[in-house]
Amino acid sequence: MEKRFKLIFLAIFICFSFSLLIVGVFSVTNLTFSVSSSLNYEQPKPEDYFTYSNGVITGLSDIYKSLDNKPETLVIPSTLSDGTKITSISGVTSSESLFEGLSSTNIEIEEGITSIGDNAFMGCDSIVSVTLPESLTYLGSSAFKLCSSLTNINIPFKIQNLESTFRECSNLSSVSLTNNSELNTIGDYTFYKCAITSITIPSSVTSIGSYAFRECESLTNLQFQENSKLKTLGEYSFAHTSFSNIDLPNSIISIGESAFRACENLTSIIIPDGIETIESSVFYYCKALKSVELPNSLQSIGDHAFGYCDSLNTIDLPNSLTFIDYQAFEKCATLIAITIPKSVTQMSNFVFTDCTALESVNFENGSLLETLGNAVFSDCKILAKINFEDLRNLESIGHSVFMRCSALISITLPSNLQSIGNNAFFGCTKLVDIYFEDPLNWQISETEEFSGKVPDVDLTDSKATAQYLRYQYDYNWKKIV
Repeated sequence: MEKRFKLIFLAIFICFSFSLLIVGVFSVTNLTFSVSSSLNYEQPKPEDYFTYSNGVITGLSDIYKSLDNKPETLVIPSTLSDGTKITSISGVTSSESLFEGLSSTNIEIEEGITSIGDNAFMGCDSIVSVTLPESLTYLGSSAFKLCSSLTNINIPFKIQNLESTFRECSNLSSVSLTNNSELNTIGDYTFYKCAITSITIPSSVTSIGSYAFRECESLTNLQFQENSKLKTLGEYSFAHTSFSNIDLPNSIISIGESAFRACENLTSIIIPDGIETIESSVFYYCKALKSVELPNSLQSIGDHAFGYCDSLNTIDLPNSLTFIDYQAFEKCATLIAITIPKSVTQMSNFVFTDCTALESVNFENGSLLETLGNAVFSDCKILAKINFEDLRNLESIGHSVFMRCSALISITLPSNLQSIGNNAFFGCTKLVDIYFEDPLNWQISETEEFSGKVPDVDLTDSKATAQYLRYQYDYNWKKIV
C-alpha cells in the first residue's frame, strides 16, 4: 500500500514538473520572439514620409500620416536610398495644399531640389522655419501662402520670379535676398499682409507687382540696392506700410495707382525724372507727408493723388504739367499756397476742395488753362487771393467752383470766358466785387438749355454783379456769340 502511494505521488510530481517545463519553454519562446521582433523592427527613413512619381515628390505618405508623434524636422530628400534622384516638389491647382495634414515645424529641403510647385505648402500653418536649397530655381505661385507661423525665409539667388509666394504669412518678419540675387519680378501679392520689418530690393528686380507689400504694416525700412533696374511699381504695391521716407531708384518709369496709399508715416519722397503721370491715389491719406519733389517730366496728376495729405503745406508743380484730375489735393488741410504752371490746360472737379488753410492761388503769366472743373476751390474758407484776370485762355468754369470761399473779396473774370456753372459763388459771403472784362451777351438758365433769358443786373457794376451771383446761385451762365 505504501509502495503504491509512493508511485502515485511520483507520477503527480513528474506531470507537474513537465507542465512547468512546457510553460517555461513557451515563455522563453515568446520572449525570444518578442525580442527578435523588436530587434527586427525598422524606424521609417525620412524618404518614407513622402510619395513619389518619376523623380517628383507628390505628397505625404500614409506612413507619415499614421504617426502619432510626427517629427519636428522634416527633411525632404534629393536622393533616395536606391539612388533615385528627386528634383522637384509637385504643385497643385486646387485650393488644397500638396502637404495637407503636415504638422512638422521645420522643413529642410536638400540641395539638388530645383523646383517647388504652385500651392505646395499653402496653409501649412505649423511651419515655423524653411530651409531652401541654393539649387532652387523655381518657387511656385502661393507656394507658402497662409503659412501663418513662418517667421523667416532666405530666398536662394537663382529664383527669378515670385508671385503670391508668401501671401498672408502673418508672422513672416525677416526676408533675406542675396547681393547676387537673380530675382527679376516680385509679383502680385508676394508679401501681402506679412510682418516684414525691413527689406532690401536687389538691383536685378525690374518690377514690383500689385499688392506686393500691401499691409506690411511693420515695414519701416525699405532700401534699394545701387544700380537698380527697377522700372515699375504696381498698384497698391506699398500701400499701408510704415516707412517714413523712401529713396526711389532713378530707373523707375511707372508708379501704379495707390502705390503708397495710406503710408501714414511717410514724410518725404522724390519722384524720379521720367515719370509722366502720378496715378490715382498714389499718396492718398499719407497724413505725415510734408515734402514732395516732382520731376520735370510730369504731365498729369491723377484723381485723389495727394488727397488727405494733412501735412503737405507746399508743393512745386513742374512746368511740364498739363492736367490735374479730380480731388487731386482734396483736404490737404495745411496747404497754404499753390502756383499753377502756365502749361496746365485743364483742372478737373474738386481739385483743391476743402483745403481749409489755402490762402492764395497764383496762375502763372501766359497760362494756357482752358477749363476749370466743378467745385475746384469749394470750401477753401480762407482763400482771399486769386489772379483770375491772367487766365486769357479760360473758357469754362464749372459749378460750385468757389462755393463757400468765405474770405474771397474780389475776382475778375477774363474776357475769353464762355460759361459759368451754377452755385459758382454761392456762400462767398465777403465777395463784394465781381468784374466781367466782357460783360456783354450773357444769358442765364436753370438748366443746360438757354432760351434768351438775361441776368437782371448791370454786369458793368462789379458790386451789384457780386451780390447777384451770390444769391442767384442756381443759374448756369453762357455767353451767346
